[in-house]
Amino acid sequence: MKRTLFYIICTICMLTIFLPACGANSSTDNVTTHKKQDTGDLPIEEWTEDNVLACGRDGRIVSYYEKTYDQYLDMCNYYSENGYEIYTSSEKNGNFFTTMTQGAQRVHIYWIACEEELNIITSYKQGALMPPAQPVNGDDQKATTVTPVYSENMSEMGYVIQLADGSFIIYDGGSAANADKLLGILTELSNGSEIIVRAWVLTVSLPDHYGCFTQFATEHADKIKLEYTISAPVCSPLAIAGKQTYLTNDLEQDVAKFAGAVSCYVHTGMTFYFCNVKLEILFTPEEIYICDAPTHKEFHNTSIVSRISTDNKSIMMLSDSGIHVARRLAIYYGENLSSSFCQMSQNGNSDFPQYVYNIITAGDSDKLVRTDSSVIVLD
Repeated sequence: MKRTLFYIICTICMLTIFLPACGANSSTDNVTTHKKQDTGDLPIEEWTEDNVLACGRDGRIVSYYEKTYDQYLDMCNYYSENGYEIYTSSEKNGNFFTTMTQGAQRVHIYWIACEEELNIITSYKQGALMPPAQPVNGDDQKATTVTPVYSENMSEMGYVIQLADGSFIIYDGGSAANADKLLGILTELSNGSEIIVRAWVLTVSLPDHYGCFTQFATEHADKIKLEYTISAPVCSPLAIAGKQTYLTNDLEQDVAKFAGAVSCYVHTGMTFYFCNVKLEILFTPEEIYICDAPTHKEFHNTSIVSRISTDNKSIMMLSDSGIHVARRLAIYYGENLSSSFCQMSQNGNSDFPQYVYNIITAGDSDKLVRTDSSVIVLD
């Protein structure tokens, strides 16, 4: 959808209007985008909580174009002066990201340099549902490993990452048929210790990704300690249009089956720390789908793209992302995408372009990972 540039607006006016609404009283192919409405057609004095855009399950988003890095800083400073504290802040390839919280409220502010685009995403609830800003460390005695959850259906996705203290991060799991297999992997790797899952990342609302989670919640929720789920659902109208509503409408009832678990909804540029690893959220669906809904066929482009890093190595997790996501990744991040390993989108069956794989892996095919790959060590 062709964007209309939103011409320069007084920063103070912008903040005064929006802050109450958020609860504070080498290829450069043309990028196909369905991103954001033409906000320039909406006079700033008419911005209210009712007409800023829904984002995900409980967020609100506003985007501005032709904004500078200094205006990004002004926005961060304004929230800081109004009692928000920095949760994490980072820079990637000249793009800047800051997440701030105040009690139950959260604001995520980021600026994309190549588009001079300033985004502000708010939530009334997520501030109280974030993982600790600093990692919780136990006794670091384990190698940090990535174990694929193999399935004969090679379109499925499932990976178990064991951290240095023996706890886990799970990516998806695959279909419902994999629930017992996943429990077996966790049991074997934990070697008799309590199974602690720091985060279960549900990358996309497709049954060959979340099916294992929902079946596991029904049959095995009492066998593990799950702390957080991490997901990036599209808002309800878009999920309904795309005929994939699980993450948006049904996830919470399964999360409730795990005693003490909470749901953290993430956005582009957020950073989290678990034990000895850093989890970077590099891309979430609001970068493409905010107004126009993804079709059922292209719903794979609503995948989270993320990266897990230790001090020594990293793995890029592409989920099912396709060409539209890949092009934006290359334009936004460039060589910053470089990683030790890369999970192949749809196990190599997607339209994810080779040139972006080459950026991530420096052209080394041995760095590409599928669910039939061997265990990877990230130490």
